[in-house]
Amino acid sequence: MSWGAAVLLAMLPAEVLRAAHGDEAVGINSHLSPDDTYAAIATTGMPWVRIDVNWKEIEPQQGVFNWHGVDAVLASTERRGLLVFATFGYTPSWASAGDDDGKEGNDPPRPGLYEAALTAAVRNYAGRIRHWGLWNEANLDDFWRGTAQQYVDLIIVPGAAAVKTACPSCFVLGPELAHQGGKVNVYLDTVLGQAGDLFDIITTHTYHDFPEMAPLAGITSDSFFNSMDTGRPFVNQMGIREALAKHHLEHKEVWLTETGYSAEPATDPEQMALQERYIELVLAAQKERDWWTNTFFYEAEDCGVWLPSCTAGYGLLHRTTMPPDNSYANNFVFKPALAAITDFINANPEFRGPPPVTYHVAAGARGVLVDGDLREFDGLPKIALGPQDYQQLAAACAGAADLSGDMRVLWTPAALYLGVQVTDDVHVNGSPDATLWEGDSLQLGFDADHDRTVAGYDTDGDYELNVALTGSSRLVAQTKPQGHGAVGARAVIVRGGSLTRYEIEIPAADLVPATLAVGRELGFSWIVNDNDGAGREGFEQWTAGIGAGKNPRLFGVIVLDPPGAGTDSGPIAADGAAARDGADPGATSGDSRSAADAAPMNGDADRPPKDEEAFAGGGCACRLSAAGSGASGCLSLMVGTLWLALRQSRRRRAGHDGSGLAMPRRR
Repeated sequence: MSWGAAVLLAMLPAEVLRAAHGDEAVGINSHLSPDDTYAAIATTGMPWVRIDVNWKEIEPQQGVFNWHGVDAVLASTERRGLLVFATFGYTPSWASAGDDDGKEGNDPPRPGLYEAALTAAVRNYAGRIRHWGLWNEANLDDFWRGTAQQYVDLIIVPGAAAVKTACPSCFVLGPELAHQGGKVNVYLDTVLGQAGDLFDIITTHTYHDFPEMAPLAGITSDSFFNSMDTGRPFVNQMGIREALAKHHLEHKEVWLTETGYSAEPATDPEQMALQERYIELVLAAQKERDWWTNTFFYEAEDCGVWLPSCTAGYGLLHRTTMPPDNSYANNFVFKPALAAITDFINANPEFRGPPPVTYHVAAGARGVLVDGDLREFDGLPKIALGPQDYQQLAAACAGAADLSGDMRVLWTPAALYLGVQVTDDVHVNGSPDATLWEGDSLQLGFDADHDRTVAGYDTDGDYELNVALTGSSRLVAQTKPQGHGAVGARAVIVRGGSLTRYEIEIPAADLVPATLAVGRELGFSWIVNDNDGAGREGFEQWTAGIGAGKNPRLFGVIVLDPPGAGTDSGPIAADGAAARDGADPGATSGDSRSAADAAPMNGDADRPPKDEEAFAGGGCACRLSAAGSGASGCLSLMVGTLWLALRQSRRRRAGHDGSGLAMPRRR
């Protein structure tokens, strides 16, 4: 292990280093495709896409960033609830340490520049992309002209540190090597031996044949199984599982992030049938191996439509309409392999990706006295937010270190009751009503009819509740979408020292069309915004879908339990906030979410009875009305629908492999 890797490992908390095995899943490589491509992908049931965030394209001049291409793709994926894995690589010419072949993108960068650009990307897409790959196929000269040691020193060690510093809850993936060429073992030994523990998830690429399709595969050439399991005897090319065992990393989860079969000619019926068979064999092999949990097929579209000189037919879609017109059903030939993937997912629903995060809500015998004292919630399971859930927005801030929070929930047929306490050393909120979220505050998102719509909130059950302690005595109320009537929610907020307590009542009438009854499931998420005086620095989130863009598809689920059902808060999706980031696989985001916590929420077991309480910092109580009149105290409570503005700009990739090198893929 290199000195830099050892230092980084010592800096990271244990929970960051542990990559729990995620739920089974399947995805596809899409590069940066038009909107209709993602519309077509979404029909297959595949939950994941892999995209290119190419350094040379997003930072064409040092310090000057162009996010438009990636922004357009994320608008498309978020509209359909697709999860995103982004590979970050390819050196811009201005950052090159030396060009020896005349190609842009494959040069080693000068020290310090890669991690600076990666930090900017991770921060820019906080809450939207949580899985980051470090370069692509560095063992091939077309993509990396440096050595294996340079790959470790210039890319992996500083890149992993950049991701974890900018987003502690994000995942580092790699080494993204191609299982071909004479340098595979050198790279596997160097990377895994020195920096393997820096990867949360191990990734690999293979295009080798199956013996069922090529009888000599595994005898005269490597087979698919040689690349994934164990190499051929007397051949100096390890399988990925073999390499992990050699370096004591067999506990690591593996994603196969490129594999596929090129149908040539692209739409020849016999060739498409062989492509379908290859896909079926890959999925069957993954199902048999619990350490291999995700596969990204190469690729969404045939490259020849965009690059006439490219004859490879790896695409599972073949475009017939140019330019794209958004009517995806008429724009492509859907190859049989896509139907095979859909059939497999339908027969194996665990491959749809991780389920939504779930919290089971205890039934209360009676309503809660909304007064800022949270002892009615003592002993209930909590949703705990901490550093692992922090999405940093500002470049220089205290970040997650000064912020944590937890929520407990009760229900009766008349209302939901939320008890929230937030620890934050500085409380700032002087924002106007329209931007209340820019100060220290809560945002509560509801998908009341649990239809999991995407691309903003719909008008029949989605809304957002913003709650903040302010220095004014005003109250602003807005109706819910499409005239859902007067808002009856009320809350009390009290603050003392660094602790802010929120007690909130949300009447059933505010959650129409849902009714509050045993077994009811509501889409829900919440975030805690952080402002220490220099603007909104970041937020902690239970799931994605609020802070970085409105998308109820990414919400968690709250389930209303019957009385006496216990305190089990239910399963927690392996990817925490990104369970539908993304994740969205990977480690859970806060183990305490699934365990009952009996510690008093008020943080003081010796507090006097409620009627004797005098809590330093004061509090305020109010009831919302349609007119917003009768306000008193210092609570500003906003309810409203926030629509996500989707930018429609499109930007095509420079080459079908996303690198700008226009290289055909391999079999």
